[in-house]
Amino acid sequence: MRISTVFLIPVIAVMLNGCTSEPAFQAVDIAVEEEAIRAISAQWFELARQKDAESIANLFADDGRLVWPGQDPIEGRAAVREFMANNFAASPMQSLDWSTERVVIAASGDLAVEYGAYSDENLGLDGTEEDRGSYVTVYRKVNGTWRIAADASASALAQ
Repeated sequence: MRISTVFLIPVIAVMLNGCTSEPAFQAVDIAVEEEAIRAISAQWFELARQKDAESIANLFADDGRLVWPGQDPIEGRAAVREFMANNFAASPMQSLDWSTERVVIAASGDLAVEYGAYSDENLGLDGTEEDRGSYVTVYRKVNGTWRIAADASASALAQ
C-alpha cells in the first residue's frame, strides 16, 4: 500500500514545523545579573569582616570549592565553613580588602565570573603577615539563586 504524496507532504510539513520552532527564550538582563553578583561579593566581604564562617559557607553551592594559595582545594559547604572558621581563628587581627574589577555574565544568565584583586594584612596570630594578589570567583544559578561554584586566588607575593 502506497501513501499518497498529497497526504504525506502536509503531515511532514506539520512535523517539521514543530521541530524547527524556536524554544521559549527569556532575555537575560546582563546589568541586573552583574549587580546581583557584585552584591553577593559585597555581602561576602562584610561577612568576612564579621568573621561569619557559617554565613559565608551558605553563599556557596553544595559542591562549591575554594582554591587558595598554600591550601589543598576545599570542597563543599561544610568544608568551606570549617576552613573559614579555622582561617579566622588563625588570624584574629586580619584586615581584608578586595575589589571587583570585572564581572562577566554568560548569555544564558546562569553562569558568571568575577575578577578582582585582594589584600590581606595583619595575618597570623601575631598579625605580622600579609598577602595580596588576584582572584577569580565563578558563580552559577542553583534553583534561581546565585551560588559560588568556585573561588580561586593567586598570591602576588613570593612564597
